[in-house]
Amino acid sequence: MNLFFFKKISWATLDSFSSALIGLFSILLLSRSLGVSQFGELSYIQSFIIIINLVVGLGVGDSIIQRKLLSDSQKDSIFTFSLLQGIFGAAVCFSLFFVIDTNTKAIFYLIVVEGVGCFFTYFISLHVALLTKDIETKILAIRTFFGRVIFIVTLTILLYFDFGLWAFVYSRLLQIPFETFFIWKYNTRNYKLNFDFRIIREFFNFGLPVMFEGVLWQFSSRILMLLVGNFHGMNTLGYLSLAIRFSETFSNLVISIIGKVFFPLFSNNIENKILLKKIMRNGTSFIVIIAINIICYTNLFCGMIVEIVFGKEWLNSVIYIQVLLFLTTITFSRIFFSLNLKSNGKTKELFFVSFCSALTIFVVFILTVNLGPQGVLYAWIARIFISVPLSFYFVKNILGYSYYFQSIPFMIVIVFTFLFCLYATFLGFDLSGDVNNSLNFWIFLPLPMQFIAALIYKRYLIYETDY
Repeated sequence: MNLFFFKKISWATLDSFSSALIGLFSILLLSRSLGVSQFGELSYIQSFIIIINLVVGLGVGDSIIQRKLLSDSQKDSIFTFSLLQGIFGAAVCFSLFFVIDTNTKAIFYLIVVEGVGCFFTYFISLHVALLTKDIETKILAIRTFFGRVIFIVTLTILLYFDFGLWAFVYSRLLQIPFETFFIWKYNTRNYKLNFDFRIIREFFNFGLPVMFEGVLWQFSSRILMLLVGNFHGMNTLGYLSLAIRFSETFSNLVISIIGKVFFPLFSNNIENKILLKKIMRNGTSFIVIIAINIICYTNLFCGMIVEIVFGKEWLNSVIYIQVLLFLTTITFSRIFFSLNLKSNGKTKELFFVSFCSALTIFVVFILTVNLGPQGVLYAWIARIFISVPLSFYFVKNILGYSYYFQSIPFMIVIVFTFLFCLYATFLGFDLSGDVNNSLNFWIFLPLPMQFIAALIYKRYLIYETDY
């Protein structure tokens, strides 16, 4: 069982890591080739596409993974409904022709490509969900790796020949059919066009709150980006987009691995409360301790990294990156919150947390819009003050985990970050991003903080029954 699980999580890690690495490389290429304004414009249209895909999906994929058994008639109805979703999603994407105000011709062709991509996404959505349900991480990892390689190689070559935004359009045009065909090749049966609304409605009961929850969480970044573009202009949106993509490269890596392995694992072992609690305890603390090390050092040299990798013109994005990365570690302290609730079918509670979080961001952003771009930072921070306490409350009331049990990973983040700042200040590092210090032995002084975190973690394990 351990070897089986190790193989599954290894392939999931490869899948997510290759996607994150290639995604980061594409950000590097695009940011250097397009400039701040065009990069913001690309992010603007992509925000629309991502939201459309989420809304059209209706959470059906998560419903499939959460179910233990699926009949052939259910699969046929879901496949038929997925085709309808794809057609509708493509039509909505094409309608952006009349919504987007841009003079860049490549953006309009990108809308066409992404509309076709939306159809293909739902054409194979059932197959992807079934592979995820069976934890077939190897197949998904190979698809992701080669699809991303095709994209990045094409993008690199075309950007070298100064194709600009057209490079992104043509790269997606090659990537989408390859990934679709690869997944379809592993289709185990020919599905029939047989739509049964009663079956679809049954999946809606679980899936709709999940869909709305996903849309509302996307509000935290994607819709906020649209608001920033409208209120503060494309240059500010460019800086913010780079920060979001940079931070999401790391956060999506972890979240993707967790979702591909632990969601189906939780759903298939929902009665084993001891196993689920053990995974939540050990997994959360392990992820937080690793993440806080990576993120603290990244923040310490953030200005240097941005200047070397992306160029001096992107230095205004440093403060956004630093705040987002810190908030990411807090999010990681609640990494299994949504998976636990989804596995238990408590999707309405998830929706409520997302709704309060999205509402907070919207209200704070509007109230601080006159303060300029820093209002975005206030909105992000305010979201944490709402979502974290609510997640504590629901886990306590639904799963029975005490507040103290849940607070350990959260406290590791707070204590570790505080100590890191003290060490950085003692060493004379400027946390604003202007780092002139040379790398030397003394930057490893924060290592004692790992020892402190380990002691907290050890005590937490020894006295587990007290929680």
